[in-house]
Amino acid sequence: MATNNILPWASGTDANVLTDADYASALAENGTYQNGVQTGQASSKQANKTWRQAVAPASGVAQFIVDNLGVDVSDSDAQSVFSARLANASIKLGQISPHNSAYATTVGGYKLNDIVSDASTPGVYWRSTVSNNLTVPGSSGSSWVSLLGDYATQEWVEDRGYATESYVQSGIIAGLGLAKYQSDPGYTTLPGGAILQYGTSASGSEGGGSVTFPIRFPTACISVNVSENSAGTTWPGTGSGGEPTVHGLSQAPATNGFTTYSMRWTGSSWVGQTGLGFSWIAVGY
Repeated sequence: MATNNILPWASGTDANVLTDADYASALAENGTYQNGVQTGQASSKQANKTWRQAVAPASGVAQFIVDNLGVDVSDSDAQSVFSARLANASIKLGQISPHNSAYATTVGGYKLNDIVSDASTPGVYWRSTVSNNLTVPGSSGSSWVSLLGDYATQEWVEDRGYATESYVQSGIIAGLGLAKYQSDPGYTTLPGGAILQYGTSASGSEGGGSVTFPIRFPTACISVNVSENSAGTTWPGTGSGGEPTVHGLSQAPATNGFTTYSMRWTGSSWVGQTGLGFSWIAVGY
């Protein structure tokens, strides 16, 4: 933890200092110390008051640096170091900071449209909907809304006929023909707007299964080919591998994926088989 070594002077409850009123009177015109301390005017209360007047704000500024930068501050620091740290602490203060209930109480609440980050969840931001806001973002009945909550949703954009994600995606694909994602599953695009997607999977319970494409086809998926990729080493098999298998689609493919069936020949009948591996290739635009 960073330490503030610019310590306050005479900060006790029974500090031996002049009161603010007496100090002001002594410094006023015709006051005892209007021209500073003169020979023979030594006063411990006056001296302590003067020192405290100088040190109190300096200690406060040093604490500001400690709180915002997390660095130690000492009276041995060079002037240039102190100045740079003060500037950096001020810059940091201008950034979006986490919600702080103690700060809100001190200033009488956050102002209307103040923006804070969530105190516990990174990447979440809140906007105050009222002035003098003392509520906590995310709590029941709070006067905060998600910073992005007021922006257009996908449904709002589509209802008004604006450029949707799929529209923009298809435009890029048609214009460049360069998009690709090399993985399993993966995809590549071809000049003219065609998209080729591919991957591997395995059948689920009783041979059923489903696959979700890496990206949605903007318009349509026109073809899906499914083939065996975990066949045994002998055929016909004896129940331990190598039996003939059939893989296919259980219904027409959608733009975002397809459903499959996988079956194995037992020697007398075809049965749905769990865990049969298969490869697939889909073409669309």
